[in-house]
Amino acid sequence: MRLKTPHGTLEIRPLRNTAPARALNDMLADGIARHRAGALGEASAIYRAVLQKAPDNTDALHLLGLVRHHQGRHDEALKLLRTALARRPDAPVIESNLGEVLRTLGLLDEAIEHFRRAIELDPEHAEAHTNLGVALVQAEQPSEARACFARAVNCSTPFAPAHNNHANMLAEIGDLAGAAAHFRKAIEINPDFSRAYSHLALVDPQIGDLPAIRARLASTEPRSEAASHYHGALARILDRADEHERAFEHYIESNRGHRTRIDYDADRTSQLIDRTIEAFPADWWSAINAGSDDETRPVFVVGMPRSGTTLVEQILSSHPRVFG
Repeated sequence: MRLKTPHGTLEIRPLRNTAPARALNDMLADGIARHRAGALGEASAIYRAVLQKAPDNTDALHLLGLVRHHQGRHDEALKLLRTALARRPDAPVIESNLGEVLRTLGLLDEAIEHFRRAIELDPEHAEAHTNLGVALVQAEQPSEARACFARAVNCSTPFAPAHNNHANMLAEIGDLAGAAAHFRKAIEINPDFSRAYSHLALVDPQIGDLPAIRARLASTEPRSEAASHYHGALARILDRADEHERAFEHYIESNRGHRTRIDYDADRTSQLIDRTIEAFPADWWSAINAGSDDETRPVFVVGMPRSGTTLVEQILSSHPRVFG
């Protein structure tokens, strides 16, 4: 029995074709439906109920691990998914999902190992190819990442995020037409994939796309992540059409929605900065510099996010007397 989960297709394997086994499968299907609808608490309760009846049920362990991951409880997710994988080491979807939790935790090397193992088990696993590509981007291996996304979009099972990520890589190298084609393919595969609309409007803002985006926005929960994406797409299209006042209204709504999902605490940030200053006092820096010559000194490039610091660093590093 194969069930589509929020992160890939899961093969449900009852030990026996009995009424209790079928009941557990029905419970899991109900849990997955609630999970996909975003009712994480309800899904969690169902998965835990399955585990109370069948503590060794690998599927419930795996799915509960996904819920914990979606709830931001990544350490719990890691433990559950490791246990599930130990019980079913031949399941590529569990390998891939475990890799995704590890990637979220910043454990890139181990995450990449699990993504590669998932692909060994199933070379047509589009999500594993996509997840591997994302991890390789984080590991600053862009050419390898592009190859992963290219393989992902050619897998037998269409996977919208694969086309979205492949399109992003094409946009980075200046192939805007190719990027637009893959963003549109992602939308064709999954018309509710709001992020693809937002990205498409960056590379190919078309007035003709306005009705479809407005219809999606009208049926979307206000201030949700999807609504922010749709507002952003509308803003870019209207901006390109010189309807700047209307565009600005959508930019404001998009940013308001994004702000609700940013957990920023000014006091906590100040405390972090204070601890950093305490950890690296002025006399520590003096001691570090004492053994250096005048020709070797650190250069700090400081600026607000998206203000051009990376570009400045790249310009400086091109100088023959600068290393970094």
